Amino acid sequence: MASLLPSNFTFTAATLTVQVQAAGFELSAPALGGYQLANETHGSTPCPAGGSYLFCEGVVRSYVREQVREYVPTSQSARLTVGSASVAGNNNGAPLTLINKVAGNYAEDSSSSAAQDVVFGYNFDSNGVATPIYQYLLTTSNYATQDYLLQYDRQRLTLQVQLDSATLASLNSQKGFSYGLQGSLVWDPASAQLQYEGYAAAVPEPASAMLLLGGLGVLGIAARRRRPQA
Repeated sequence: MASLLPSNFTFTAATLTVQVQAAGFELSAPALGGYQLANETHGSTPCPAGGSYLFCEGVVRSYVREQVREYVPTSQSARLTVGSASVAGNNNGAPLTLINKVAGNYAEDSSSSAAQDVVFGYNFDSNGVATPIYQYLLTTSNYATQDYLLQYDRQRLTLQVQLDSATLASLNSQKGFSYGLQGSLVWDPASAQLQYEGYAAAVPEPASAMLLLGGLGVLGIAARRRRPQA
């Protein structure tokens, strides 16, 4: 900060915001769904020998079920301490956002066929005797399983602390301050942002009075990786 702000800059208020990103992921057990009709096709098919049919039709129905695994970022809990002020939080209940659905293995499970003679209509002779007219229907059902991996993103854990008067005094005298981040995981990367207010005394010009200039700004602070602390 010493190289970014005037040496005579005075901080009057400052807030430190730290964001923690997930360090790992949890992979769920596969969840198998039920078969759903994916598509159905109709076409002609050879008629059985020895039969009397008006037409013969083949129907192919394909059923697919999904086997899904979820790839979910782990949640974090942490405490941010600056001077005498501290705040703790977690993102266990933070909403998850689906960012990708990746198709995996596709496996043919089974196939079955069923044939039937369906009465389509009747022919009547001169004596009124009815003779049925048949439609031959061959139905084939195919079953398969498609694997999917659902990848989610979790909202970052955000902790925010307003600097107390003692920390502001250290910031003004040393142009820096220290903070602590404690938790149960290793984070990489973490990011920190300092929002501040203050003023800088202008360099007096000959025969002119000193002016006070108000200031408002944001500085980014690189956060180093911290390992779990007991």
